[in-house]
Amino acid sequence: MQKVAEHIVSEINTSRIVDYLLGVFDQLPTKNSIQKAIKSGGIRINDQACTTAKIPAPGDRIGYYSTKSRIKPYSLEIEIVYEDEHLLIANKPPGLPTSGNYFRTLEAALAHSHPLKFSETNLYSPRPAHRLDNLTSGLVIAAKTSKALFQTGQLFQKGKVHKTYNALVMGKTPNEGQWKSVINGKPAITAFKKLKEVRSLKNDQLTLLELSPKTGRTHQLRIHCSEAGFPIYGDPIYAKQTIKNKGLFLSAIRLVFTHPVTLVELDVSINLPSKFINRMKNEQNRWERRNGNSKSNSTAP
Repeated sequence: MQKVAEHIVSEINTSRIVDYLLGVFDQLPTKNSIQKAIKSGGIRINDQACTTAKIPAPGDRIGYYSTKSRIKPYSLEIEIVYEDEHLLIANKPPGLPTSGNYFRTLEAALAHSHPLKFSETNLYSPRPAHRLDNLTSGLVIAAKTSKALFQTGQLFQKGKVHKTYNALVMGKTPNEGQWKSVINGKPAITAFKKLKEVRSLKNDQLTLLELSPKTGRTHQLRIHCSEAGFPIYGDPIYAKQTIKNKGLFLSAIRLVFTHPVTLVELDVSINLPSKFINRMKNEQNRWERRNGNSKSNSTAP
């Protein structure tokens, strides 16, 4: 087994480990995935196997170990935005799971396009060090070595990877601010900034936001936008209005972090996906045609 990430319990806790670990390891986003990891020996406390009844204590070192070895390759072209001998950064398409018990995943696609010569230090293929929701597109870091996988996981655990997302939301938002709430029993904070707004027949207005999560809770951005009254366009769970065959308008467009091996500062970004641009243009044009207004009421980025 290879250690992927480690977490140290800092406060007194009364929850069993399955509940405690919700939101701790990006690779284990649900109770079911945590339970499976515990039962397979992938969760160890102070280097010892544990059960689902264990209650972590202050000072405990909880390690997540990957028990997976070779991934069955899946032929799918993936854009690689950055790559070196230790890791790569891929642009995950929407609708593609990062990893998991599926045949068609980003991890399987990387196993096809980037097979590695397995060794004591190298993995069989690049392994995602964190995850994006299935419906969310954008940047994902995948490690090529055990060292890079563990150290990148540590960066995420310590909040040292700064992520920026673009989201197209329903409604007219404030210019900027911060949303705070409790998700899965833990504090969640998201900073937001308005980039552009357009008129819309069904929603009156759509707003393009820049989102910067300060914490990493499951569905945090989707929940915060919905709680604030501005659900993300195309969200099948948190938006009352669904848009068929358009997908979720949420994309991870920038990662800033110190390379875990070379210690070089990396700032990697992608452009706003074209579907965002096309949707905003179409919504504005339809509104203008209906209202007989040829002047754009949108604000420039």
